[in-house]
Amino acid sequence: MMKKGPLSKKEKEFIECNIGMAIEELSKKLERSVEALEKHLTKNKKNTTTSNNMSLFATNKDRGVVVMTESASMASDSNTKKVNLYETRKYKDSIHTIKEN
Repeated sequence: MMKKGPLSKKEKEFIECNIGMAIEELSKKLERSVEALEKHLTKNKKNTTTSNNMSLFATNKDRGVVVMTESASMASDSNTKKVNLYETRKYKDSIHTIKEN
C-alpha cells in the first residue's frame, strides 16, 4: 500500500541525495507513487541546480566558512548573461558612430 499525504523532510532529502536513481526504484523504496515523486522533482527543479552548484564551493562547517573555488567561479561565469555595455539604456542614446563598417 502506498503512503498518502505530503512528503516528509526525510523523504525529500532522500530523493535529493539519490537523484540519479530511477523514479520507479525511488517509488518502491519510499512506498510513494511515481506521480508524487515526479511532482516533487519538477516543483524543486530550480532548487536542485543551485544545490549542485553549492557542491562546487569549499566549506568548513566547524568554522562556518564557505570559499568559492575555481570550478564554482567558472560555473558562475558560464551562467551569467553577457551584456554589451554600449547597448545598455544608459549609453544607447549617447554613442554615435560616424561610419558603419
